[in-house]
Parts: sequence; C-alpha cells; structure tokens
Amino acid sequence: MIPDVNPSAINNNEAIFIWLDILGFSEALEDERAYNKLNKLLNSFKTTFLSKKSYGLKVISDGIVLKIGSKNYNDIREIFEEIAIKQFQFILKEEYFIRGGIAVGSHFNTKEDDEDFLMMGNGLSRAVKMEEKVVHHAIIGTDNKTIEQIRFICGLEVEEELFGLNKTVNENGDTLYFIDYLQKDIELENMLHSKLNYYKENPKIQKKYLWIYRYYINKFGSTDRPFEDVLGVLL
Repeated sequence: MIPDVNPSAINNNEAIFIWLDILGFSEALEDERAYNKLNKLLNSFKTTFLSKKSYGLKVISDGIVLKIGSKNYNDIREIFEEIAIKQFQFILKEEYFIRGGIAVGSHFNTKEDDEDFLMMGNGLSRAVKMEEKVVHHAIIGTDNKTIEQIRFICGLEVEEELFGLNKTVNENGDTLYFIDYLQKDIELENMLHSKLNYYKENPKIQKKYLWIYRYYINKFGSTDRPFEDVLGVLL
C-alpha cells in the first residue's frame, strides 16, 4: 500500500540531496555469477557513507541518496569534507570509484521503520539528473545554479562561498564544482594506472579515470614511477 502524500508536506521542505553510484557497477551486474560479490560491495558502500548525525542515507537500487537538512554553511562545508574522506576510504578499500550529483530540492518521506517507507521529490530526481548530465568525471559534483541555491538557503550573499568545493569544467566545457577527495597515496596511483591500462581499448570508460589521473598529477606533481604506457593518452 502506497502512503498518502500530503502536498503541504513538500512545500518549504528544501534540502540538499547527493546521489551517489559506483562507477562500473551496472556493467558488472551483467555477470550473474558476480551477484554475491556485488551485494557485499553495496553493503560496504552503505556502511562507509553512514553518518550518525550529519545527514540521512537511503539505498535505492544500486545507488545511495544522502539528504542534508542543515541550512548552516559551516555544517554543509564540514559534511562535504566528511564525504570526501569517506569517498577516498571506499575507493582504496574496494578499488571502485564513485560518481555523484549534488542538487537542491523538496522531498517527502515517511518514517524509515514504516513497512511502506517512501522517499520522493524533485530533490532526488535533480541529483540523479545532475550526475547523469553534468558530472562526467569520476567525482561528486554540481553546477552554478545549485551553488547559488545552497547559498540562498543558507542566507548567504557572498558569491565567493563554494562550501569547500573545487571548480573545474565538464566534458562540455560547463562549470563544475566538485568534492575533492584526492590524497597523495601510492595505492591510489597504482589503481589509476591499472584502470587506465585495463580500459585502454575502451576510451569512453578510460576517460572517466583519465581526468582523475590528470588532476592527481596536477595536484601532487609528477610521479617518480614510469607511466610510459599511458603517456600518449595524457599528452
């Protein structure tokens, strides 16, 4: 039975929504023999991003939606920092990268312990569309409009406030703000090197890791290890 939705419950119920999914997960689902492994991966995904007080979390299919209810800019900045740490931890542990979209919108949800738990609203749908249409790299990001909306709900008039997000452009040349999770780490370097080589016959997928690799080198400097097999792509 679907619970009745009171339209008044949606009005003035804005929050920040972050939709996250695991890069390559849908392709991995094509192998039915991998279901048990992928189920463990999803459980690890959920466990990693659980937060006791900062935000709400709900698993939906092969992704996760985070809901930030705070309208305090310091809280939001700290939550983005927390997500960056969790993102980095998950990547190192599972060797899977994460992509996600950040959006502002309204929502309606019943209590999580209800049998017919339901979450819906334009906040979640906007975050999913943001990930699909704006965030082309293996990062969690958003656009100018959303940044302005977050400033507005926080009551900020400072146009320079980015809540700790970094600025770049997507594949279309549009401005993109993202959670910078990168830390200098030899395991991550090895992982990126492995991904670039594994997908060298599939440029469409390889370029998702290529942007991260380029950003890593730009942020931390050239590595001492040889990467001759990907230099052609990097140049």
